Amino acid sequence: MLLNEREDEAQRERERADELEEHAGAALKMMDGMPDLAPVGRKAPAVIRKMICHMIARRTPPSAVVPNIVAVLKYVAPSLLDGAHLPNVDFVRKVRREMGRTAKTLAASRLARATSVETAHVDGSSLDQHETVAVSVIADGKHLTLDASRTAIGKTSELEAQSFEDTFIDLAQMLDDWHDESEATGVDAATRAAIGASSEVGLHRVRKPVTDNCAQALKMASIICDKIAAAVEKHHRDNGTWDGLSADEKKKELATFAITCHNHLRNILVKRGAKASTARLKDLLDDELGRIPKDERIVADADALVRSIWKEFCSTHKNYAKGQGYKVFTPWLRRERVGSLFLAPPRGDCGSRHDFSTSAAMLLYHDRPFFVDFLQTRMWGDKNILEDAVYVMLNCVEIVAEIRARAIIHDKLVEPLVFFCCSKALAWGPLNMSAVYNTLEKTLELVIENPSMLIDYELDVFAAFIDQPAYVEWKKAKENETARLVRPLETAGETPADTPALEPIGNEDDEEEDDDEEDDDENDDDADDDAADDDAAAAALRPSAGDLKST
Repeated sequence: MLLNEREDEAQRERERADELEEHAGAALKMMDGMPDLAPVGRKAPAVIRKMICHMIARRTPPSAVVPNIVAVLKYVAPSLLDGAHLPNVDFVRKVRREMGRTAKTLAASRLARATSVETAHVDGSSLDQHETVAVSVIADGKHLTLDASRTAIGKTSELEAQSFEDTFIDLAQMLDDWHDESEATGVDAATRAAIGASSEVGLHRVRKPVTDNCAQALKMASIICDKIAAAVEKHHRDNGTWDGLSADEKKKELATFAITCHNHLRNILVKRGAKASTARLKDLLDDELGRIPKDERIVADADALVRSIWKEFCSTHKNYAKGQGYKVFTPWLRRERVGSLFLAPPRGDCGSRHDFSTSAAMLLYHDRPFFVDFLQTRMWGDKNILEDAVYVMLNCVEIVAEIRARAIIHDKLVEPLVFFCCSKALAWGPLNMSAVYNTLEKTLELVIENPSMLIDYELDVFAAFIDQPAYVEWKKAKENETARLVRPLETAGETPADTPALEPIGNEDDEEEDDDEEDDDENDDDADDDAADDDAAAAALRPSAGDLKST
């Protein structure tokens, strides 16, 4: 018996030894694959540079790169820290500059090898109090960023146009530098040819600059067109082909087309409309507003109301001390309106597109009853200027009508325009969009004569484009959109501010509804007759697709 026990114990020891040997082999193999972080002379090893590049590519601040590397190694492979070369933040910033130049050089190579350049896009902006210009192109049907934030000397049209031209000059020089360095290291000509020729990087390949629609950008586009024409002529003269062209051929070669962004155009239309409607609303309510003290913060401005709604009712951002969204409104909503459809207030504390004026109205008009009912419960507490102002504006008939009108405009006009501008399935350009805006113009002319046509549920302003499968699919997706309903507050382990107030929930009043079905049915027949009459009248006023289709 004793002998058997010792044999079993010896067998277990052999198995443990084999297991330890296996683990030791795996550990040694892993150690063999560990990089050496020791300095190469006085320089950082390649692996450190690669780690820095990975972090910068994921937008890690330079000051945090090395501490992050140390933190990871400390827990994963602390032995690598012994003798490791850990550079300072200046070196990290140097690597970032190298990455920027590498990215631009690769972009220049792609541009040089592209068979066609459809459009070039330029937009000025301010970054950290410095004027910058972003330059990109559509080459062979793909977007290619040439310089995301090129520093401009100033914000005038001339200076930004010069920055646009300098971008192409610098990229061509980068390709020349790449060719020279490759040749110096012994790379053969056939391999260097894959880099692309610097002569193929220049304004002479651009014919359609795209800008936004402000006056300064339009002037910049005009200057860029002149620069493009000069570059095309110079390119032909350098190649000795200019004198051989006829007058018509020269005119065709020098033709340029300045294009404005249709997303900007849509927002300009909404901005102008919102500005005009706000002015009209203020004139309409001028006498009433004159009797209200200024410190009550009551204004005839739907956009200002949206911002106030966000301050008061936002439940996801504790951004305003006087707001009651996450503290009081969300618990009230989840006690008193369980199972209701609440769309949540649109964000109004940050910059936004101008069509926010109509898109926010869609949500605000639907959620208005919730806001009013909640504010009524707050009427007898301490004075709150924000709540009082919001309550008054939400109960003003004229302001509610303004919100409703904007919501209708967004549903019938603005939202389809967003689709046509941004649909990747359509991928429409300016010439395609001209037909869309011609249709919009004809519709607005009809609306002037008969404004009520927009409240026709069946009206499709852009029915002329129903032959586009992407538009049909978008309409179906829009009709099938769903939203979660308000869920009850009594959920284990959570507080009112922890989760949004939206959750699918069944109808708890089914039995009561069944009791009322007979009474409802008695009124349904009359309602159906009235609805049929309304539909017939709307159909008679509704323009046909042929009336709106652009020619």
